[in-house]
Amino acid sequence: MGYDNEYSSCLGRYSLAPVFTVALIVVIASLGLPDRAEANSPVSFRAEGVANVPVQIGAGGVLELPMGFRAGGSIGYLPLSFVGVANDVLVPMTDKYSEQDAELVEQSVGSSMAWRLYGGWSPPLLGLYIHGGYSMTTFGGSAPSAALLGGVLDNDVPNRREGRSGPRTFQASSTLHQMTLGVGWDWRLGPVAIRTGVGWSYTFASSANLEANFGAERPELQEAIDSIEKDGEAYLENTYNTYLHPPWVTVAVGWKFF
Repeated sequence: MGYDNEYSSCLGRYSLAPVFTVALIVVIASLGLPDRAEANSPVSFRAEGVANVPVQIGAGGVLELPMGFRAGGSIGYLPLSFVGVANDVLVPMTDKYSEQDAELVEQSVGSSMAWRLYGGWSPPLLGLYIHGGYSMTTFGGSAPSAALLGGVLDNDVPNRREGRSGPRTFQASSTLHQMTLGVGWDWRLGPVAIRTGVGWSYTFASSANLEANFGAERPELQEAIDSIEKDGEAYLENTYNTYLHPPWVTVAVGWKFF
């Protein structure tokens, strides 16, 4: 299958990620070890403001447990500018994910919510950490144009009913389910913690819903619109599952409460 070959090619490109990750950690480690005077406390919690570029900006927390285990999460949103950054990364990586596909995805992102949960481990007295977890991103309220959707599907969109004004668009909503893996470094300055890292998301499931904000004059044309909605949903889901596996860079600043 063409998608399978292209997907394998994408994975081949991502295989370089561990090399760059190790190199980054070595550089960070050379800057010095963080202050872990608080390591004698078996449990601690800090709240964070976090940016995972280009997938989320928001707030969260990290709970540190005995033996270096840790758990955390964050909730925020996906800025439209972040979608543009992700497309700038993904489009050059494959001929299958075209500028038109990227524009359709960008037009399908309106209001959004992104949250993630993770668990991990950090070696005692070191700042190095590794996280693995789950992320869900929902977005909706957007309106990709009928012309763009029809062009992507290679299908003409019927005209609206007479007397209706305004552009022909489709209301879109989508949900992405992703597995995540990240690695990074903590710096401790008293109660203040600065966390940096890199990571990768893998979209293992998604859903999309499209609803035309216009109708057709005749029932057979309405059937064509319904078909485009169904085909468009399948197209978006396939695009999400095949191509949206973005890497990210984390910068977080936190305050320790206990």
